[in-house]
Amino acid sequence: MKSYYKHVSISFFTVAIALMLVFFCKITPQVSSVEIMGPHFNEENSTAFTIVSGPTTRDELFWIKVNTVTELPWLHSLRLKTWACVSSVSVDGVERLSAMNEQNYCNDKKGVVLTSAQTFLQTKNSWSFTGATDGSNEYGILIDKDWSDPVLITAVALLALFVMGLSYSLLPFKNTSLRLSFTFLFTIAFLIRFWTVFLRLPAEDALYSDMLGYFYRGLEIGSGNYVSTQNFQPLGFTFWSMLTRALGGWELLNWLHVFASWGTVVVIFFLALEYFSVPIRSEEHTSELQSH
Repeated sequence: MKSYYKHVSISFFTVAIALMLVFFCKITPQVSSVEIMGPHFNEENSTAFTIVSGPTTRDELFWIKVNTVTELPWLHSLRLKTWACVSSVSVDGVERLSAMNEQNYCNDKKGVVLTSAQTFLQTKNSWSFTGATDGSNEYGILIDKDWSDPVLITAVALLALFVMGLSYSLLPFKNTSLRLSFTFLFTIAFLIRFWTVFLRLPAEDALYSDMLGYFYRGLEIGSGNYVSTQNFQPLGFTFWSMLTRALGGWELLNWLHVFASWGTVVVIFFLALEYFSVPIRSEEHTSELQSH
């Protein structure tokens, strides 16, 4: 009977976590297309990156147009992260720069808050940005969620509770204090990974070298441009990034990154518990004898 309830509990929290990921994908403005006119009037069209890498001279201008889709436009605020300098921001033809702190829209990786997002955020929006490269090696923008938004704070707290419940259900300890201790550690590990992926190093600006090449192979294959020479590169991350972005954009890719990293920690813990856990099992057995 205990085994039955354990399986039910694990299934419940797994489904709850999956539904929360769907919610995050639907509440996030997802980029559907990008048009960039950079210095020297070179044009780039993409559905992936709104940040361009490459050395520039001082004060060269750029223009970016981004179309987004938001299935649940419930957010109260957004953060606009800038690479180089942005001087104008308009949404569906309406200037929104007045909603920003104009002292902080150059190279602001934390993001300038666009308030009252519920007044302009729709299921489909067209964003236009103009700016200057300021001699930077990168220029562009990232339309991101404001994680201080009450809607997102509530959603992350709920997701953390589900992760806590799943962790507690998975742990095999009979000793309640030991079980709670490791549940707390697993939850902290999850929150640290969440902070790293979403707040510290978003994947949109953290792919370099070989991984960036694998990602671009996915873009090529996804657009129907497949050649046999692409097989000379490992295809694992190529198809992983292509399929996850097709299902839920960068948002799903980032969340699966969080859970893949967190899941690795959990698997390593259970392997260590199985093969190197004599002290822990002895302590648990001693606690059971004392309770009797």
